[in-house]
Amino acid sequence: MSSQAALHQNPVLCILHRMQINLISVRNRMPSWVQQGYDEYAKRLPRECELVLKEITPGKRTKNSDVARIVKEEGERMIAAIPQSTHIVTLDIPGKPWTTPELAEAMQRWLENGQHISLLIGGPEGLTDPLNSLALFYHIILFYMGY
Repeated sequence: MSSQAALHQNPVLCILHRMQINLISVRNRMPSWVQQGYDEYAKRLPRECELVLKEITPGKRTKNSDVARIVKEEGERMIAAIPQSTHIVTLDIPGKPWTTPELAEAMQRWLENGQHISLLIGGPEGLTDPLNSLALFYHIILFYMGY
């Protein structure tokens, strides 16, 4: 049974719990096709889930940039964007691989427990150690495309 079907089977659960999913991402303005994909995905979520995109402007990278400082500053801006009382999930290459069904099961648990979540996605160099340590139990990668 799909997670969406499971959510809609229990009307009491639907009334009692809503989950806000904060997608906090370091990114530049994306092409329109990326925005269209995001909009389509947001529409497919169960009505109990609200997807909120919080974009963090990446630091300017040049040939002589202090990349460690830039990534640290991006991390600080991400931390400032995380709402209080939210469950933090980092999406980073060194994370534990999760399948879509595993993510759906976790989202179902979080919804049943009334937990809001924040999904953190870093810039080209990934996330800082302080950000990854905020996600005590869920440091994951949904898919990996080797380069």
